[in-house]
Amino acid sequence: MAKVNRLLGMFCSADYETRIEAIEASYDYSNSSEVTNAIVESVNDSDELVRVSAVEAIGNLKIPVSDVQLKRLLKDDHSLVRCAAIITIGLLSRQTLMEPVKRVYGQGNANESVSCCYCLYLLGEQEYLAKALSYLEDDDYTVRCSVINTANEFVKDRDVDMVLSMLTEKSKTETTNAVQSSISAFVASHGTR
Repeated sequence: MAKVNRLLGMFCSADYETRIEAIEASYDYSNSSEVTNAIVESVNDSDELVRVSAVEAIGNLKIPVSDVQLKRLLKDDHSLVRCAAIITIGLLSRQTLMEPVKRVYGQGNANESVSCCYCLYLLGEQEYLAKALSYLEDDDYTVRCSVINTANEFVKDRDVDMVLSMLTEKSKTETTNAVQSSISAFVASHGTR
């Protein structure tokens, strides 16, 4: 209990990095309702990076939150928070929020659209995987990295061969080291089949 209390104290720190550390450490204490409540409260933090960490933890730990809370996060002032919320909707299998995610698709920046594609793919809309992979041609290398890194986390086994094939072709023409590195990480994680 002392460790949980110390962790809960970290959530109240004036230092945003300490609050992020608290969220990251919470993964080991996710069976404590006080800890999961602190994570959920952190989506209201004044710092966008704390909010991102909280939203990601909600998705990764499958912490129950309301559709209203998730919809509000889709309208956050910061794109990183919106992207995390979109992915979390997919991780929580919130079919009820499919339409709001479809409305966001194509309205924000490319990274938000990529997040929408992966969310909808996780919700069973298979065609959105191809739409996400189409962003491999985006001019911004950070978007291309995002496409690959997100695929590395969420692509379903049945689709790995297709993604590997596309990335193998992409590696032949890609000139940015960061993107090549993301491709290598995907191949290392999923191997050649």
